[in-house]
Amino acid sequence: MKHLNDILTSIVGTSLLLSACNQHYPSIEYDEPEQIANSEQYDKTPLMVFVNKQDFFHITATRGTGAFDLDGSEKFKNSTFHVFAFRNNRYTGTTLSEDVDLTKSIHLNGQLIPEFNEDGTEGASRADCLLDGPDSRLGMPTKLSADNSGELRTVVQSEGADVPTLLYYSSRYQDVGYNFFGYHIDDFDYTAPGVCHRQNDAIYYDLTIDGSQDILCGYAPELTPQVLSDQYGNLGITSADKAKILNIGAYSTFAAHRDLHPVISMKHMLARLRFVAHPGDEQAKNIVIRSLEVQCPNKGRLTVAHRDLSKIGFEVDATSSARLPLCEGSADGIEKSGALQPVSVSYTDDMDGVIWHQRPGQRVGESLLLPQAEEYKLFLTYDQSIQQPVLDRNGQRQFDADGNLIARTVTHRATAEYNLRLSEGEVSADSPSYDPATGKCIFKKGYAYTIHIGVYGLQEIKVSANIDGWMEGEEINLDPDDPTVSD
Repeated sequence: MKHLNDILTSIVGTSLLLSACNQHYPSIEYDEPEQIANSEQYDKTPLMVFVNKQDFFHITATRGTGAFDLDGSEKFKNSTFHVFAFRNNRYTGTTLSEDVDLTKSIHLNGQLIPEFNEDGTEGASRADCLLDGPDSRLGMPTKLSADNSGELRTVVQSEGADVPTLLYYSSRYQDVGYNFFGYHIDDFDYTAPGVCHRQNDAIYYDLTIDGSQDILCGYAPELTPQVLSDQYGNLGITSADKAKILNIGAYSTFAAHRDLHPVISMKHMLARLRFVAHPGDEQAKNIVIRSLEVQCPNKGRLTVAHRDLSKIGFEVDATSSARLPLCEGSADGIEKSGALQPVSVSYTDDMDGVIWHQRPGQRVGESLLLPQAEEYKLFLTYDQSIQQPVLDRNGQRQFDADGNLIARTVTHRATAEYNLRLSEGEVSADSPSYDPATGKCIFKKGYAYTIHIGVYGLQEIKVSANIDGWMEGEEINLDPDDPTVSD
């Protein structure tokens, strides 16, 4: 088999960062911010968490929820995200000098423990954990606000409905910084035995990928001079306050009072493959695509919170392998997705002289989300209908009374295999798909690759691909692969 190659064009894209919301608290009054006492106004500092909205362009191909964009789609409005917040381990005070313990929770038996009880006694400590979910296996469930600002609103289930819940920063540890972590896993069965792990230094999940789940995770960046300048430069923070915020190094009660709220950058952990079928010749109508599968690693570990921020992300188990089927997306963003529907294409006269992959195409299924890899193997199953002469008992062709050959339609099913691989030739480090760890171009997480399928009635099907979608990258046209076709 030949490998796919021939990179043609480079298009460099940019992404934008969402600034923190400019919501102020006019009722808060203080003279010396560095030495504020525990006043009632200061104690009640709402937790506000945002996401970088640009991370959510073309979040797609989930089991049963389909694609969503920033267009008010059902998928976008109905998706649940989970958030953790833990001390950032930089506090040097005498009482909080030990490593943060990620097993600590602010919930007990599913109920939020208040920081102070009604009688004024101390309740739950916020020393290690500022935010987690009622279910200890998950972060706090949140949904994006209806105003499309990127704010994550904390919600809990009550009598089958989502009820907003307002949470607050710590009043006891006003100068302690917390790291905020966010993630989204479609169709995640967190109740399965042994998949959820909450340890002193990390929270992670053992996942089995089926090609239909969109998986995102990330964290709000540490507060450095660059981050303050890029994301929060318009807040007008005084030099003294800025110095203190940088010394804390993460998000805190003190920072929140200066309108500085965490913006979590959640990234796609998988690569996205979309498929489009194009007519190759006049006999393309005789081909019906029945199924499409991609073989690749299908297991891995998703770390959603860690003492070391560099550990956040998805690590694939390269020894695992499965053939993952392409499915249909959901029409309304709520119902489950179904099996792939048969796909056929037709050739028209106006397609003469047009390269096959530039002819109008038919989308095949939703898309597949797969662990990033250097190579995938694609299995395409299709039916080919041909007219076969009807023979008499002596093996002779039969004709009707007008002398026309009598024929019957016979359907033949075949499976073609393709190696999907980016260029093995000269590789540019400027390519968005360049992987510095291997020095090669790979199918990279966060990028969408459109696979073009050329349908020929009397020839083997052809395949090409180009990068498209989530993050802007170079466009790639690939020479047709030589498939191995089996009956």
